[in-house]
Amino acid sequence: MNDMSEKELKAIAKKYGRNAEELRDCVLDMESDGVKVDATDLEDMVANGDL
Repeated sequence: MNDMSEKELKAIAKKYGRNAEELRDCVLDMESDGVKVDATDLEDMVANGDL
């Protein structure tokens, strides 16, 4: 995870009642496809039900 810290990811997971490992896997999958994901992007996706 290049554009987000582990602490940010865990905070988002906790805020939305999601599993941090699951979110990390999603971020890593997107990054392997060439999509940059930062904490704001991840929070937007989780909040909007995109993940």
